[in-house]
Amino acid sequence: MAVDERNLPVITLGSAKGLQPGELVLALGHPWGVKGAVSAGPVINVGLPPKNPRLTQEYVQAGLQLRPGHSGGPLVDTAGRLVGVNTLITGPEVGLAVPVYTVKQFLHNHFI
Repeated sequence: MAVDERNLPVITLGSAKGLQPGELVLALGHPWGVKGAVSAGPVINVGLPPKNPRLTQEYVQAGLQLRPGHSGGPLVDTAGRLVGVNTLITGPEVGLAVPVYTVKQFLHNHFI
């Protein structure tokens, strides 16, 4: 893939490790084709999801509504910094995002 544009905006990376329970995060995406939808809610946990032995990697768990179309979109803090990538819907008011530190490690490991 090639992009001709040179001055595209980029998102600032934040730190999921610094997130605290209760801190507000926002999930951006296009659920069900609705462009630019935002879902907001508090951080519940950062790390291994409690009470779910099937999930073996760390996530940002947030009390917000993720819907099909949010997956792959950014999870940002209130300063607009990327703290995760929206990934899983685990309940009506609980969503999981891969922490930005995991994404950075994956990209580093794959020479991207």
